[in-house]
Amino acid sequence: MNKSAVSLAALTLAALSWNQVPALRTSEPPMTLKEESLTLEYNATVGDVVVKANAECEVALDRVEVRNPHGSAIFNVRSQGGRGIALSSLKLETQESDLATLCLICPEGHYDMRAVTVDGRAVLGGAELTHELPAVPEILFPLDGDHGIAPEVTVRWALDPQADGYRVTLEQDENDGLVVNLPPGNNSFTVPAYVLAPQRRTRLEVGAIGPNGNTSAVEVLFRTR
Repeated sequence: MNKSAVSLAALTLAALSWNQVPALRTSEPPMTLKEESLTLEYNATVGDVVVKANAECEVALDRVEVRNPHGSAIFNVRSQGGRGIALSSLKLETQESDLATLCLICPEGHYDMRAVTVDGRAVLGGAELTHELPAVPEILFPLDGDHGIAPEVTVRWALDPQADGYRVTLEQDENDGLVVNLPPGNNSFTVPAYVLAPQRRTRLEVGAIGPNGNTSAVEVLFRTR
């Protein structure tokens, strides 16, 4: 079965009741979600943070809800009642917020994930959310505001031995040109030829990934030659 993915930004954080979900249509035992995770992604340059929820299911889902440890729903998503593209592989993202506000709404602890399949079967899961963030990386080259940078630039940053890996993102003209995940111990990346266009404003983001999956990122803007 082909899995469809749903990526939702700017979701409301209002408390929604699971009682809004209609009664299940079958008496079969619940199924379980797979590969559930909840992580923070913090951008130190702009001061924004989001919570990302991920989960997979072997069957098509009609609706999904994720509830924080206080019982309030931070995600409440449904498909077109089985008439459109059903949910299966989920990538949900909260609206960008400052760190203090988001940590109040999304406290540390266990989050319940509940879902209903298109044929009315319950699907259950859960994940832990922690607020611990890795240290913000320091980009060594290129620096913010640099001009005349070769498109095949070797990006460098200060190595943090505590980081569980790094994610490098390069963007030109509001389009993600390249996203690369690197294992721990790496503090440089050479951009392949023809990825970046010449004489373009370019955004570089380097994110340190912690052992818990949370990410702290920093970004710079430079111009290729």
